[in-house]
Amino acid sequence: MSAHLDEGRLLALRDRDTDGEEARRHLASCAACTEALDTLRARGSAVEAALSSLDEQWDVEAARSRVRGRVAAASAAAARGRTVVGRRPRAALWSLSRAAGLLLVTAAAASALPGSPLRAWLGARFGGDERAATVPPPAVEGAPAAALAPEATGIRLSVPSGPLRVVLHDVAAGSEVRVRLVPGTEASVYAPAGSRFTSAAGRVEARVTPGEVRIELPTGVDPVSLEVGGRIYLRSTEAGLEVPGPVVTRTEDEILFRIPG
Repeated sequence: MSAHLDEGRLLALRDRDTDGEEARRHLASCAACTEALDTLRARGSAVEAALSSLDEQWDVEAARSRVRGRVAAASAAAARGRTVVGRRPRAALWSLSRAAGLLLVTAAAASALPGSPLRAWLGARFGGDERAATVPPPAVEGAPAAALAPEATGIRLSVPSGPLRVVLHDVAAGSEVRVRLVPGTEASVYAPAGSRFTSAAGRVEARVTPGEVRIELPTGVDPVSLEVGGRIYLRSTEAGLEVPGPVVTRTEDEILFRIPG
């Protein structure tokens, strides 16, 4: 095989959809085709890595299957309607494959952004869990507009039963962490724009940028705990709520911490 492998064969090799012995022998002696195959594999890995970083995990294989089905349907339609014999239908199929891959990467990247409206859409579209979603900070009744910090972002997680653990990383010295005890079973964490959030069953983690952090801990969940920079600031025990963190003020339903220098 003297000519280079076309993209269709390279994609088949990448996805292991063909034995491709002849193509593999060509790869052994062709640096250009080997590099092209490595690039395709890297793109596929980038999509999987982007999807795996989402708060709401969704079925990558199911998404791939849907995309491949649509590509196959488009290819069949093009084959039925073409009037000129040549390479145009295959080129159109490759373009659609590239567009489908770009769509997956773009959707994964956009849905990873805090506050992205794609996050809830992806959860509904691909069967993901919508209980954890990035949300804007709630309006505070009676508070002036300037106090609402519209640049803040956050995450809300429904916790049907305990335990619940909230973990904060990279909180700058001097920052304030305000914890409100709220009824129900929903936990929320709000932090300045640029903060990153992840969640799993009964666990919320945030890497926060400098500024105030606000947390809502549900009183309907037990046990609960708050960890900041590897140190326990708050936890529920059989005897009640234990607060070993650096408290500034405390009321019946709110605790304000200040991170020491």
